[in-house]
Amino acid sequence: MPKNFQTSQYDEPICTNGYLDVTIDTEEGPKEFRIEIERVHMEEDTGKSLHMGGATGRIHGADYSLLDYNRAGIPLVEIVTKIIPGTGKYAPEVARAYVAELRDILRSLGVSDVKMEQGSLRCDANVSLRAIGATTLGTRSETKNVNSLRSVERAVRGEMVRHAEILDDGGKVKQETRHFQEDTGLTVLDDRKNRQRTIDIFQNQISFQLFQARNGLKRFAQHFQNDHLFDVNVYKRRGQFRIKRWPQ
Repeated sequence: MPKNFQTSQYDEPICTNGYLDVTIDTEEGPKEFRIEIERVHMEEDTGKSLHMGGATGRIHGADYSLLDYNRAGIPLVEIVTKIIPGTGKYAPEVARAYVAELRDILRSLGVSDVKMEQGSLRCDANVSLRAIGATTLGTRSETKNVNSLRSVERAVRGEMVRHAEILDDGGKVKQETRHFQEDTGLTVLDDRKNRQRTIDIFQNQISFQLFQARNGLKRFAQHFQNDHLFDVNVYKRRGQFRIKRWPQ
């Protein structure tokens, strides 16, 4: 941001402890999953990066980037889910169903036009794997700013496979921020988001934070279970609440 910090209501959320039930088709028939919502809080948007010269419009492969500060400082609302354990191989479908259901509710209420392709609704999908029967959560990765329902499903599935391959080879998954590539269906590391992971809290009459954004089917089904979280951001623009993206 131009002012080098972001005002946030992170520690004083508008809503806490909600949930949204979604149903997906499984091999055993329709199954319902409860997506528990940890909190809904306001913060300000930071602006928008425009990556020019590449085939996908993303930073990977771009010749240069532009910064659009027209929406910097505009209020947005972030909807953060709790960990969603036990989704297993159906995690991609659950992720897509959650964002779709949330999008429909927000549209029906007139909160936003929820046009993901225009940035009104964006999703950050967090994925981790752990061995079946294990109690310790696996290390998560976050895929930022996914901008379609199809891409949400593909991004979660791609990260599950990537994590499983690393773990099967005896490696360790790193906690990092990544971006989804539409052309390959894979994610790439966002170096800018991973250079710093510190969180500095300042208290005044209003609370605000300076922070970096929170920084797992191949063999997966037999060896791992999946835990993931989702965030949805909604921002206010020209007098209307609009959604920034999709789920920590």
